[in-house]
Amino acid sequence: MHKLIIYEKNDLLNGFEIWPNIDRDPSFTIQEAKVYYIDLINSSFANTAELWVDDDKLEALRHKDINSARWRWEPGFYAGKVDFRLELEVHRKFDFEVLLNPSVYKLTKSDYDKMLMQILEDSFALLNLSGTKIGKGSVVSPGSVLSGVYPPYSVLVGNPARISKNRKKSDNYEK
Repeated sequence: MHKLIIYEKNDLLNGFEIWPNIDRDPSFTIQEAKVYYIDLINSSFANTAELWVDDDKLEALRHKDINSARWRWEPGFYAGKVDFRLELEVHRKFDFEVLLNPSVYKLTKSDYDKMLMQILEDSFALLNLSGTKIGKGSVVSPGSVLSGVYPPYSVLVGNPARISKNRKKSDNYEK
C-alpha cells in the first residue's frame, strides 16, 4: 500500500505518515520556515505521481527506489491548514489537509512589543547611569551622541547632540 511520509531535511530517519492515514505523533510537528522532504513509498505510480500544495506543484526529486517518489517543500512563514493534492494517475487524485504549526522562534505581536519595551527600558537605564537625562517626549535622531540634560519635548540631533527644535506638548507622538 502506498503512503506519503514527511521528513525534516536534516532527519530522514524520523518522519511520519501524512497520507492515506495521518500519524498523530506528538513528537513530530510540521513547522513553518523549515525544509521538508515528502516521500511517496511503495507505489507503482511513483514515476508519474505529482504533489500539489495549496495549488502549487512541488518539484519532484530523484529517488533511489523505483517505486518511490520524493518532493522538497519549504512552507515559508505560514501557519494553519495546508491543502495537499496527490495525483497518482490522470483520474486518481487525493485531497487532504495537513496542519502547519508556527515556528517556535516566531514572536507574537505582544511578545515583540514586550521585548522592545525591555530594550528601551534597559537603554534608558544605561543613560540614567551615565548622568544623561532626556526629557519626556523628546525625540533622538539616530546616530546622535547624548551627554548632559535635555529638556522635555526636544528634538535632539548630531554628535554631540544638540536641540534642533522644541516640540509642542500638544504634538502627540507618544502613542
